[in-house]
Formats: sequence, structure tokens, C-alpha cells
Amino acid sequence: MNYSSGQRIPNRYSSQSSEGVGGCLNPGHGASRRPMYKREEELSPTCTMPITMHHSHFTSNTIDGGSFHEPSGQRNDVVKIVCISDTHNGHSAPHFDHQIRQIKGDILIHAGDFSNHGSPAEVEKVLSWLKSLNNFEYKILIAGNMDGIDLDDAQYDSETRRRQFSHTGSGIIYLENESCNVRGINIYGCPYTPKFCGGFQYERHSRNTRELWNMIPHNCDILVSHGPPQDIFDQTSRGTI
Repeated sequence: MNYSSGQRIPNRYSSQSSEGVGGCLNPGHGASRRPMYKREEELSPTCTMPITMHHSHFTSNTIDGGSFHEPSGQRNDVVKIVCISDTHNGHSAPHFDHQIRQIKGDILIHAGDFSNHGSPAEVEKVLSWLKSLNNFEYKILIAGNMDGIDLDDAQYDSETRRRQFSHTGSGIIYLENESCNVRGINIYGCPYTPKFCGGFQYERHSRNTRELWNMIPHNCDILVSHGPPQDIFDQTSRGTI
């Protein structure tokens, strides 16, 4: 199983965006709803391969950096999962696109910020790119705070967004505070981050926050969130020390 470097996974698989961790470019930050951005040529994400490899269905890292392992029986039980995030319209940049297409995987997870605003045109572009990735059987994505500038607008409800993504086919699954089951693995996706900029925000330590995370089912195997876990690289703008 593949996980991006920098992930900490306590007893269950977890896949997260860390706003810059894992080689994916994060946007410029500002206080306004539409912050300033770098020039278009600076927005291409980087991709360093190989990603950390785990050759067993139930091998992962624990929160303290150790590991746990449950044998997976037959070799064909192995599921290869690749996680990317914060591509900000740079998904089709030649170097990044080439690197992704060299990986033969089962599930590709995009943990949010696939665009700069989440506009219909940007959504269509990233969906077209995901459709073209025949080297993955399933492509699962969530929105991030920057996608939420438009996608989290009052004129859109979650059902409208779901319809926007659901007609795509090609194994593409959009998750917004909901689960899917792929290859027997329960995957839950949540786009929300602590209040920062853009959309899909929540106030830290509020009642709504507790209600939001209480929605995660107990049988969740992989949690995909755009924000990092509490107290793990969540106090800095780039997810680094």
C-alpha cells in the first residue's frame, strides 16, 4: 500500500492533505476570501517517487512512528493506494502527469485543493484528467478549502455538488462527509479544515466541530481529510516545523 511521506496513521489507514506536506504545492495565503496566487507557471505541483511502499493490505505507520502488521494471506489481497493533494490546477503539468501515469495502482486518492476556486471549468478539467488515468481502477477525491471558494458557495448544496461529480463514471468517486466501499475498504472523505481561508471551514473547539467528526463511522478504514490531525503540523501555514 502506498502512503505519502509525512503521514501519521494511528491504528487505521488515514490519508490527509497537509497544505504543503508530501511534495504538493500549496497556494498563497491571505485573509480575503479570494487570496493572492502565485504566477501560473509557479503552480505546477511536484511529485517525488517512489512514495513510501507498504506491501501488505494491513501494514501502516502508527502515531509514534512504529508500525503494525496483519498478514494479508494471498498476494492478490494487496491493494495499492496512491495519495496526492494540493495540485491547484497543476495536475496536467507534464512532469507531474508523467510520474502519476507511471504508477500502476488500484486506488488514487486526491485529498483536496485540486483547483484554485472550484469553478465549474476547473472541476471539468480535473475530472477529465482523472478519467484519463487508466492506470487506476478507482479515483477518489474530496474538496479542499480553495476548491470551497466556489464549491462551498451558498448556491450549491452538497446534493448539487454530488450530481456534478456523479455523472463522470470512469471509477471517479467524490466524497463529502460520506463513505464509499472500494475493494472491501471503507473510505470516508471530509473536505473541512480549521478556519483558515476559502471554504469548507470550521471553528476550532466548537460544537459544530465535534458534530462534524462524530459523523465518521466506526468501521472507517481510511479517513481522507484536507486538514491535518489535531496537534500534527496543524499550527503552521505549510504543515512544517
